[in-house]
This record gives sequence, C-alpha cells and structure tokens, in this order.
Amino acid sequence: MAGAVPFYPALWTAARDGKTEDLRQLLAGEVNVEERGGVHETSSMHEAASRGHDAEKEHDAVVLLLLDHGAQVSAVDRGGAYAAVRNAVASA
Repeated sequence: MAGAVPFYPALWTAARDGKTEDLRQLLAGEVNVEERGGVHETSSMHEAASRGHDAEKEHDAVVLLLLDHGAQVSAVDRGGAYAAVRNAVASA
C-alpha cells in the first residue's frame, strides 16, 4: 500500500533490538507473537533471526523465547521471504 506509515509493535521492536528482558515482560502479557511490523511487514522472528550476527545483542535468546511462545519459523514477510531461522533449522 503506497504511502502507508509502517507500524512498529512493541514485541517486534524488542525482538529487533535484542532486548530480552523487554521481550519477557511483553510475552508475559497478552501479545500476538505473530504480529507484523515495519516496512516489509515482518514478524518478530524475522527481526530477531536476521540480526543474530550482532554479538552485542541477545538475538539468539530472543529467537529461543519467541519459539517457546509459539512463533513460526516458517513465517514469510510481505514479499514472501522466509525468516532466516527457518533456513538455519532446516539445515541443522
């Protein structure tokens, strides 16, 4: 949708930023673990998995927390791209 303003849900933002404690607090409440955000309408799993290379953040722990709360590893973004974690799980 041209001109639409991207939406950045709190869970999505915590996953993107590798903020494990914020994520734990959000997951303790009623939150949709599959809620999409950003320009490409990615899931929180997309955001955490695609930033796992950042050693200063806790994205590995974020991915595990999301999985523990039912996040889908096979989720696709608006363009049909899979989350990076799907490829890692498939090749393990």
